[in-house]
Amino acid sequence: MQNISKTVLLTFLMIILGLSAATNSLNESTETTVLDEISAPQEVILSLASLNERGFQEGSIFSDSTISGGNLHTCAVLDNGEIACWGDGRYGKLGICNQCLTDKMYPTLTASLGDGRLATSVSVGSLHTCAILDNGEVTCWGYGSNGRLGDGGTSTNPIPTLTSSLGTGRTAVAISSGGSHTCAILDNGAVSCWGGNSNGQLGDGTTTDRNSPTPTSSLGIGRTAVAISAGFSHTCAVLDNGSVSCWGSGANGRLGNGSTVDSLTPSLTGSLGENRHAVGVSSGTSFTCALLDNGSIACWGLGQSGQLGNNSLLEKFTPTQTASLGSNRHATAITTGGSHVCALLDDNSVSCWGYGVYGQLGNSQNMQKYIPTAVNSLGSSPANAAYAITAGTDHTCAINGDGNVSCWGRGGDGRLGTGGTDSRSIPFTTRFLLDVVDRTAALSERDFDGDGTLNIFESSLPSLVTCNPGQYGFYLCVDAPPGKYASSSGSRYASDCLAGTFQAATGQVSCDDADIGHYVDFSLGVGQSTQTACLAGTYNPTTGSTTSTDCLDASPGYYVDASLGTAQSTQTACLAGTYNPNTGSTTSTDCVVADLGHYVDLSLGTGQSSQTACIAGTYNPNTGSTSSTDCVSSDPGHYVDASLGTGQSTQTACLAGTYNPNIGSTTSADCLDASPGYYVDLLLGPGQITQTACNAGTFNPNTGSLFENACMGAFTGHYVDISLGPGQSTQTACLAGTYNP
Repeated sequence: MQNISKTVLLTFLMIILGLSAATNSLNESTETTVLDEISAPQEVILSLASLNERGFQEGSIFSDSTISGGNLHTCAVLDNGEIACWGDGRYGKLGICNQCLTDKMYPTLTASLGDGRLATSVSVGSLHTCAILDNGEVTCWGYGSNGRLGDGGTSTNPIPTLTSSLGTGRTAVAISSGGSHTCAILDNGAVSCWGGNSNGQLGDGTTTDRNSPTPTSSLGIGRTAVAISAGFSHTCAVLDNGSVSCWGSGANGRLGNGSTVDSLTPSLTGSLGENRHAVGVSSGTSFTCALLDNGSIACWGLGQSGQLGNNSLLEKFTPTQTASLGSNRHATAITTGGSHVCALLDDNSVSCWGYGVYGQLGNSQNMQKYIPTAVNSLGSSPANAAYAITAGTDHTCAINGDGNVSCWGRGGDGRLGTGGTDSRSIPFTTRFLLDVVDRTAALSERDFDGDGTLNIFESSLPSLVTCNPGQYGFYLCVDAPPGKYASSSGSRYASDCLAGTFQAATGQVSCDDADIGHYVDFSLGVGQSTQTACLAGTYNPTTGSTTSTDCLDASPGYYVDASLGTAQSTQTACLAGTYNPNTGSTTSTDCVVADLGHYVDLSLGTGQSSQTACIAGTYNPNTGSTSSTDCVSSDPGHYVDASLGTGQSTQTACLAGTYNPNIGSTTSADCLDASPGYYVDLLLGPGQITQTACNAGTFNPNTGSLFENACMGAFTGHYVDISLGPGQSTQTACLAGTYNP
């Protein structure tokens, strides 16, 4: 159903043919539905020497067995032999656990593959998944209807479960899962299939479903299979002589034999072209494509979406060449989806064609393409170049040079692994290391040391490359991407920056704490490539901050000038003599001078959060005062009422008709009425500091007099002794025996 043709490099085949496998060139790693190394008799064009003559470098063709896309989900073998899957979780096809049937938006590890067991390849069908283990056994999980899990029954199983026997002493070397069936190439080159068989897609001469692995009918006298691909209801295999044989549904010409009739047994396709042989095959929903030994591609079957790549929408019943892949370009791998095709090219770029409404062609457009069209952003650097590729029904994924996975196309159910369900029309890196910590996707199996044994894991690899600090890799050295680092020489993986740290540059050996004025949001997890600036009007004086709450509002007595923008590391103190009682101030105008009745003590310096009230009984009529000496006591004739408290801005004049000769008065009681012999002239108004004595020779016996006429001359029979001076309160009566008329 996708790029599920698997490479077969069989030791027994090498022995039979008298050939030895050549050591692969380490910088030529690529993938999908192609052969790992093609070994064949000398007269057959599939020999490595013949491939080299046609532009292929030795060892440059590999399989896609470590990544596979299906209808609604995707799976990949990791570099440690575990499997991670993502997308639609129904029917348990992600293989996570018995009760785990929910969608996964990013790669999530399957349950155990068995005690000590590792996977060497994986293949995704519509509703099920199968994998080959490192001992050659096959395990499957997901929807069990039609017997597609091969375990002898039809029950659904949400965790990896071994199939029934592949035959006495037999193991699997390649596997492909289709719509409701699975087929495997065995170590003797025979093919065994199981599952739905309504159209003869199991190739055993019947239309009977099989619950356990069942051999297909003969592939031809002396013929064996070296690559296989299961479509929705048909299957195709590359044979050891470079021909292609297909069986199952013949609708739309998908078997390539010139007919639309179903074939219950393997049937050879029509000619692949003069002197042309297949080195890989991929079966789509209703069509098939083969990679030929000269790097060109031939397709056949349904063409209504342009999936045959020949600039036509017509069906083709026999193999038909696609349009050019580009000047001097040739394909090294091929993968088919529901109605689209993608090819991995010799420069590690990708070209796609066919149905593109969901962005599955990766060219930033959501439309069909009838001829090969380049995918955006793949092949421009070793890190993002493609080294493996797989197509699901409406999406496509590639393994990049840095071991991460990029996907594009329809995003429903999380099948792109990007953490959401949005569709993408250009490659988008999966959130690969959030759930699968410090792991990368494994590249497909290959015979690195030329001993005829396929190796995949680090423990069994020779020292392929030794990368400098800041770089990592198995097969080539690439710079650690933003958000990651490679601290030591020879790193195989790039490590995520820890939560709260970041790395914006590539090729780095460590991660940085957030700068002052910034934070790296801890809640976003590991692997962050950027820090976030504190918002305008806030500041952060420390490094290594991990949350927005570390960005502080200005303290009282300070402000963070919003006009300076974001990422401020300090707050600014209000100038000496000014104050600010508020937090979060964003301008210097929030620093204010002292109010009336107050002062901001200049001697205390900058950053004052409050003004000081003049003490009770003093007042200050001015703003902007900077010292306690600006608070003054009341003048004579006045008072500052202490009962009113501190912070008074004015003194109060004694009422008209009263006087106060003192300074610093604090109550109205300090304003006095005139004494006997005196008066306070009401006409002189309030604020009087003295009383006026009655003139000499007059007297006033009363207090509180308000006018001069309160001072009187002596009555008859009395006198006011002038020699006693002014201010007399009494008159003196004439002595007895004297009188004064």
